Amino acid sequence: MIALSFEFLAGRYHATEWDHHVNEGTIEWPPSPWRILRALVSASYRAQIPEAKAWQVLRQLAEPPVYELPRAAHGHLRHYMPISGDKTTLLFDAFAAIEGGAASPAKLVAAWPSVTLNAEDLAVLTKLSENIGYLGRAESWTAATVLDDWAGTPNAVPSGSGSTEAPRLAAERKAAATISLPALQDAAEYAAWRRGFLDAQSGKKKRSPPENLWQVLHADTGQLQKEGWSHPPGTRGVIYELLEQPFAVTRTSRTVPATPVKVVRFRVTSPVLPTLKHALSIGERMRQAVMSHSNAVLQRQLPIFCGKNANGDPVQGHGHAYWLGEDHDSDGSIDHLVGYAPDGFDGEAIRVLHHVRRLWGAEGHDLELVLIESGEASDLGTTLSEAFLGKTPLLGEAREWISRTPFVPPRHLKKGDFPEQQILRLLQLAGHAAAVKVESYDAAFQDEPQARHKPMRWLEFRRERFGGAGARGSDRGYGFRLTFETPVRGPIALGYGAHFGLGQFVAVR
Repeated sequence: MIALSFEFLAGRYHATEWDHHVNEGTIEWPPSPWRILRALVSASYRAQIPEAKAWQVLRQLAEPPVYELPRAAHGHLRHYMPISGDKTTLLFDAFAAIEGGAASPAKLVAAWPSVTLNAEDLAVLTKLSENIGYLGRAESWTAATVLDDWAGTPNAVPSGSGSTEAPRLAAERKAAATISLPALQDAAEYAAWRRGFLDAQSGKKKRSPPENLWQVLHADTGQLQKEGWSHPPGTRGVIYELLEQPFAVTRTSRTVPATPVKVVRFRVTSPVLPTLKHALSIGERMRQAVMSHSNAVLQRQLPIFCGKNANGDPVQGHGHAYWLGEDHDSDGSIDHLVGYAPDGFDGEAIRVLHHVRRLWGAEGHDLELVLIESGEASDLGTTLSEAFLGKTPLLGEAREWISRTPFVPPRHLKKGDFPEQQILRLLQLAGHAAAVKVESYDAAFQDEPQARHKPMRWLEFRRERFGGAGARGSDRGYGFRLTFETPVRGPIALGYGAHFGLGQFVAVR
């Protein structure tokens, strides 16, 4: 059995049913087989997988899957959109609010009980799933994972499913609801239908359905509706039995961890993402935002955010929060924001962080933030060589680390206290093992095989805070490759501005 697990990172799933207007407030739930295949087709272009290899996998997934649906609630937002002059129109943005919210969204699984892929096809499907950015509308940020040994219990199945290879589908349970979802038609049936359709047309206005099922999955929905198709050509309606009532979730209060966690991670989205060279600016604005929300929510400041005690004196050590702008896909833009606090974010701090949803961007565009993860560095870390989906090399465990943002020495340079010596001293103060080798590293991304951005020199980065103090011996930035005798756990952020994104390293291997 093969399956795909979908995690909606914002805790919401947006998708309007075919032939429905957005203002009807309907949600296609579960995501239709047709929609899932279209998402995989789109991913094939991003992953640069040839059509023949992609279709070899997708044709095996053309049969309607079974689903294990998470609990969800129906919600909507209302937007007054300008149309012309002073006129506006009201739009309803309906969505499924997934159990667990953005902090820990429950996962949806689509499984094909009768499908078993060989090693080559499984590798292709894995690559496709890694390149799915959203499912449904673009707001439905999604992380997809291949499961080749799924053994869950489906709660949404095609009516009359009789596959002998499928798990028990709780046939004795009465369906709580039914829904018709579009799925891909059989290739031979579609070819025969298309020939008949073309032969039967007359008059000047003729419609030409896509030539094959691969092109069917490329069809533009708006264009199909404009041409008057009652349903997408090449699709068929499949009746699904939902064994549990959809959207039967009652609202509950948001839970916070009973014990402090050291790491939180935000997803960052914007019409134009800030470049990594503005990491210092983003880190400063994040600190300002959490302090503002701390005042609003708790009517006081938390030392974990401001770095000062109740008397206004600086706390000793570096146990308060670091805000590290992360370029997860190595394209030169900040797409995540990692918060790290050695002293831990407690329940009150997490409560405040749930309210931080927007920052003023460094380059003129507001940034939308969604808290997607919290936990320990060991839970969320990976390395550049492993590149596990959904994890970050800022928190990895490795013997080799390279600079991702410039190290700015906190003390003036002098004999015996050059940047290399300052790095070794700061590693010790931060509780890390001593590096056995400290080598110069000229630019971010300079020798990363997976990098999608050209090398970014340290002088291109902002290296001075807009406000606040902080010891700084020089405004020059340096980069290093650190090698340790045994693996070291991140994050590693050292030097001036380290609490705001400077001096950060990523785990290599």
